[in-house]
Formats: sequence, C-alpha cells, structure tokens
Amino acid sequence: MKLNLIALPTLLAFFTLTSTELLADSPELDQVPPFRSSCYVNKSNQIKLAIDKNAPQIVSVVLRRSGENEIVATQYMPKKQSKSTYVFDVNELPDGLYTLELSSGQHLTTHQVTINTAKPIKPSRQVALNR
Repeated sequence: MKLNLIALPTLLAFFTLTSTELLADSPELDQVPPFRSSCYVNKSNQIKLAIDKNAPQIVSVVLRRSGENEIVATQYMPKKQSKSTYVFDVNELPDGLYTLELSSGQHLTTHQVTINTAKPIKPSRQVALNR
C-alpha cells in the first residue's frame, strides 16, 4: 500500500508538467494576430475591406490578380490608426479571381475575391405596337 501512495503523487506531478508543456507550446494560445480583417465585393463592383488592429504596426494591403505576380493596387494603414476601411473600385479590371494580401511584417492574411461583372441580357422577345 505504501508503494501506491508514493507513486500517486509522482504520477500526478508528471502529468501536470506534461500538460503544462503541451499548452505552452501551443501557438494558438500564445499569439494573438496583430489585426483582423474582413472583405466583400458589392453590387457596384467595389471591394470593401475593413481592418481592426490590436497592435501599433503598419499594415500593407496589396491586391493581386491570382495566378499572376501583377500588383493591381496597394494601400498602407498607418501605425497609429487602429481601425480603417478601404474601397477598391474594380470596374475596369477583367473578371476573375483576385487575392488581397494584408501584411504587418510578422503576420500575413489573404482573402480570395471573385470579380464577376454582370453581362447585359439580350431580350428574348420583341413587342410590336399596332397603330
């Protein structure tokens, strides 16, 4: 019986240390992203982007056509600004998939955006008026 009483505290200490080490190595618990962002394309073919920062860092915003290295637009959010919204007018851009890259140096977030302009619809019937 003495052996079990001695082994029990040792086992509890081992499991406590092991679980503490596993939690300490978890990147999700230690690091909070320096900014959050959301974006969407409205009916007027504008990309609307909102950024909310937790830390005073410069955030660069780059709009690229996916599959190509061509930069379509660039914006910078100042270090002291904590919240901002940006509007990108993409009426003149060809339809397709675009990528918004937001970077603060240490953190990179990407958003995939599809631009699809509405094509004019041809009328399928004609109406004639008799005089």
